[in-house]
Amino acid sequence: MTAGLVWQFTLVLILVDREQRTLKCSVVRDVLWLRAPPQPQDRPTRGRIWLVVPIVVVAFALEEFLPFEIAPAAGRDGRPSRKIRFDDRGRVVLASALG
Repeated sequence: MTAGLVWQFTLVLILVDREQRTLKCSVVRDVLWLRAPPQPQDRPTRGRIWLVVPIVVVAFALEEFLPFEIAPAAGRDGRPSRKIRFDDRGRVVLASALG
């Protein structure tokens, strides 16, 4: 995971340098949108986005009552595989998966 973060940081630096031809802090801040958020006095705040929350909660609650079911994944023979196989082949698969 750390290697991935280092790779992303390096890639961003390379791309910003090639695009802006400099890595000054002020330029990097502008390009990556790292400015402080505006003060509430600068712009009126509106709380209308919170009106969406009850609508989404009700929609998810109503979705629970819809009469549909997601079909289980099909096995190799086309039938749903709902049980773990406890024959020799199943034990080999589980043993190899669990180490």
